[in-house]
Amino acid sequence: MIKALDESIWLFIAILTTVIKFSSCEKNDADFSKTSIEGIACDAISFEHLSGANISLQQSVESSNSPLLKETLVDENGNYSFYNVSQGQYNLVITHKGYKSMFSNQISINNTGGAFVAFLPVVESLAAPVGGISGIVRNTAGDVLSNASIAISAQNEQITNGYFSSVSSNENGQYYIGAIPLQTTAEFKVRCIYEGYEIEIIQNISILQNEMVVINFELTEAPPPTKVFYEGFEKTLTGWEMDGFWNLYSSETVFNTQYPDYILLAPNDHSEAALPPPYKGNSGMWYGTIETGNYLGEQSPYDYELSGGTSVAKNRGILISPIISLSDIKEASFNFWSWFEIESVNPNQAGYDLMEIYVIKPSGESVQLGKLNPYTDPIIPDRKSIPFTSGGFNQLPSWKYHEFDLTKYVSTSIRLQFVFDTRDGLYNGFRGWIIDEITVTDKGLSETQSNCYIPLPLMQKRPE
Repeated sequence: MIKALDESIWLFIAILTTVIKFSSCEKNDADFSKTSIEGIACDAISFEHLSGANISLQQSVESSNSPLLKETLVDENGNYSFYNVSQGQYNLVITHKGYKSMFSNQISINNTGGAFVAFLPVVESLAAPVGGISGIVRNTAGDVLSNASIAISAQNEQITNGYFSSVSSNENGQYYIGAIPLQTTAEFKVRCIYEGYEIEIIQNISILQNEMVVINFELTEAPPPTKVFYEGFEKTLTGWEMDGFWNLYSSETVFNTQYPDYILLAPNDHSEAALPPPYKGNSGMWYGTIETGNYLGEQSPYDYELSGGTSVAKNRGILISPIISLSDIKEASFNFWSWFEIESVNPNQAGYDLMEIYVIKPSGESVQLGKLNPYTDPIIPDRKSIPFTSGGFNQLPSWKYHEFDLTKYVSTSIRLQFVFDTRDGLYNGFRGWIIDEITVTDKGLSETQSNCYIPLPLMQKRPE
């Protein structure tokens, strides 16, 4: 009798275990076919969280009327989520009082971890057409990559003077860029850079007014390039020449004394106006003065609150590298990382606080390789105390990658030249330009350079 009872108990346990395993397997399979859409909603200019904004999830269909599936509200931290979303294609729309509606179409959901869609709408009073991009950066193994550099340019770089806005991915590999101006072009390319991986560039991206385009990156590991020249500014400098406010700075904290009386920080900049650490190591090259943390020089005695900082005179500085031999090389390129914060009144490429890069030929002739200034000025008025940074207008400054072709100069010896020029004494209270990790390689450029020429705009009248 006892033996029969024991057998019954063990039979019951075996059946129960089988049911639990079967149920667990069914649950995992069900979860595997569904995932989530999450994101953040902020003002495109101020980055204020749009708490209470409505987000609607719609099925993507070929007809103009997409069926509404779910709705949710943005929480007090600016976040929103849709859970248990089946694999497929979806559209999202955000609406909020006082703001233009913004949409994101053809969001693909699969089993790779869901989607991230940031919304950065603009206020209804802003007439200029703008859009945005957001997404996630992963490697080919599916791991998210934090602190990747993502930058956007017009498809034809001449239109926006190169990559005009840059951000870094967060700890979840997520990134977003808003307030992308669409007045000149609606065709863009986006570049993603992460050390040790191939540079990925996605071309011919179309952005419509008030659209947030989702662009995800999957990066492939790359072999190390062959270096012809390298300068990380970590040792005693040999062969470098400099004047103006160019100087070697270390990772010791330097604060901009013009903040908060004369200049403001970007809304997402919580640095208290300190210079950032160098991109790598303990030292970098900076255009500014250690005593003040800016490139103001002598301040005007007639300066006033939130003026942007007024100098008694303009200033200019030149930084020149040692001689670099490109002999026995068929193709060469030059890259570096930079960080900057300058004025936003007239930062355009024909304007002020110019950041220019040149190559000096053996004859001594200087040939301009490019400028880091934006092609056009920001779209809102009254911005004299607001910065334009390497992250974009009124955005957190971030380290940004730049690369230029040197193939025209192979079989010769060259020098590189960096020029910062305020061109006047107005709005000079910002933190300036930092350069680090200069490398010349024989690998060549990772993308084709445009040879088309577009004339520079006429010099604008300087507002007082």
